[in-house]
Amino acid sequence: MNSYIKSAVYSENIKKQSSHYHDCHQIIYIKEGAIELDINGNIETASAGDIIIISRFENHSIKILSSTYKRYVLRVAVNLPESDSVFSIFTNRPQKFNNIIPVLKNSNEFEYIFERIVDEFHSNNSLTERLQNLLLNELLIYVSRFLPYEISNYDFKGLNMILCLKSELENYYFKEFSLDDLAQKYNVSVSTLTHNFKKIVGTSIFDYLLSCRMAVAKNYLSKSKVPIGEIVEKCGFTDNSNFSRSFKKINNLTPLEFRRKYK
Repeated sequence: MNSYIKSAVYSENIKKQSSHYHDCHQIIYIKEGAIELDINGNIETASAGDIIIISRFENHSIKILSSTYKRYVLRVAVNLPESDSVFSIFTNRPQKFNNIIPVLKNSNEFEYIFERIVDEFHSNNSLTERLQNLLLNELLIYVSRFLPYEISNYDFKGLNMILCLKSELENYYFKEFSLDDLAQKYNVSVSTLTHNFKKIVGTSIFDYLLSCRMAVAKNYLSKSKVPIGEIVEKCGFTDNSNFSRSFKKINNLTPLEFRRKYK
């Protein structure tokens, strides 16, 4: 069994980090201090006793506002079993969702779980990956109890359809899709499909498809020497100019600037 946790650290470092990019989900728990969090252009303040959930698709930056900043940071794999509703917190964005979840009144419980995850991640004990996954499940279950909505309150049939469609977009991002074809495939009307998708995922089908394509493009740009023209083709964009325009709008950098910054 592989661990869903790709890294787990506790840090008190307040030095400004150099720009970096990781294709993963993140969970941050602030033990002390305060930060300004920018996620997709939405700026909010988070402080001690807050948990922050960041999807691989969400561009973010952090500015430290205090003289101390003590936090736990978990990086979580993207290939999670979405049949388990607790993992939906990483990609599902219903109307009431907020990336910052205040858990101060139960801070001792959460700190204990984070400490165990970090300790286990750095141990050489037998079955450590299985225990890490169990601890992550425990953490997400506790987090879900602080959400302003029930993560499993959707009609099962409708939810299953949307999860299948999400998986299809994530795995076949390079293909062309049409709403009419998708509605016919899932045996629903276009309006039902688009409404249910946005209700659960928090964005439109084509915006989510664009997020999938961007995530793959960023991986190519930061981890390979594949030419940009070839990345355009591999990721399903129509042409170079369309890719560059969309990329800069979302990331505030051209593809070439992104490659130079994060390579």
